[in-house]
Amino acid sequence: MSHFFRTLAKALPLPGGLGRWRYLVGKDLADNSYYEFPSPDGNKDPRFTRRVVKYKEHMDIDLYDRSELPLQWMMWLRHTRRSAPSIQELQEDVQRIATVQANAARLAIEEEERQDAQRRQRLLQHAELMEQRSGAAQTGASGTTSATSSAHASGSAVQHGIHATRSAPQDQALRDSRAAAVPTSELGQDSYEWRQPTPDDRVWEASRARLREAGVSDARVPVKNTATGHQPRRVGTDTDGKAGESGPSRQVTEGDAQSEFSGAIQRRADRRAQMAQAASAATAKELERERARRLMAASPLSAFDVTVEGAAEEGAAGYSKEMQQVYARAQAEAREKAEREARRNAASQRREESAQLKPRFGRAVGPDEEWSPEAASIAPRRR
Repeated sequence: MSHFFRTLAKALPLPGGLGRWRYLVGKDLADNSYYEFPSPDGNKDPRFTRRVVKYKEHMDIDLYDRSELPLQWMMWLRHTRRSAPSIQELQEDVQRIATVQANAARLAIEEEERQDAQRRQRLLQHAELMEQRSGAAQTGASGTTSATSSAHASGSAVQHGIHATRSAPQDQALRDSRAAAVPTSELGQDSYEWRQPTPDDRVWEASRARLREAGVSDARVPVKNTATGHQPRRVGTDTDGKAGESGPSRQVTEGDAQSEFSGAIQRRADRRAQMAQAASAATAKELERERARRLMAASPLSAFDVTVEGAAEEGAAGYSKEMQQVYARAQAEAREKAEREARRNAASQRREESAQLKPRFGRAVGPDEEWSPEAASIAPRRR
């Protein structure tokens, strides 16, 4: 029955109809319906009407794409176009688009054919030009061979003559210098002594004098460079080349080495002592800082804490009953606090030693540990 009324309402001429079909404006070629509802606030201005589209196919909301709608209807939905397009206008637009696409395809084919023709024409022209050049080269090769060879021979002769004229004095001077040269085998030992570096005896003498003043033996003097080669200086020879006593110099050298070694050991011991002293000073500073931290972290009320141990037995005899009760109560609280601390420390120690999981919601840690409210709850610190 509802389908009958829906068909009847849609069959009525526009504008008119029943229900929402009286707001139907038109359809497109895909049979999508377009409606224009009045403004909810009663405004009669056509710029504020509510224009919607109802797709023919019911799909998921993410699958609807407005880019598939005709451009004329899109402009109408956005209030850019005042009047709704007709079916005839949409058909003419589709025909126009098809005609434009066909013309574009035909023009593309014609352009491709024209480019192919130009390419073939360029290839033919290139082939003809290459044939002409090859024929001209073959005909002119036989006539120019003899002339080229004669010109090349005459040019090379002229160049050779110029080069010979320019290089004749230089070659003659080079030959004269070679003839006047003496073979290396005929040169003696003294002929190339100037090439060897000669040491400066005055510099070495001053150095040796400074070493003598410092008390260093002559054995540490560097080697002497001679003309024939490098020869090491003997230990028992002094700066003038005279033979001296080698025993005392060796003893002086060994004594210096021993004193230097003992001095190095003493310096290392002093350095280690300084390092140990610095470490102890740093440790003392750190201990002082830790004591200061504990002092600063302590509560101001901790100065009023009273530790009463054995007051009821020793000094409670001279107090009243109320004070004795206060002392007894304080002693009981201190004992209970100490027991709780001991139990907590034992439980934490067992927890660290055991490899089981950490306790959750007050459950036992080990197999021989029982749950207790005191162990499960953390008692507040007494001020």
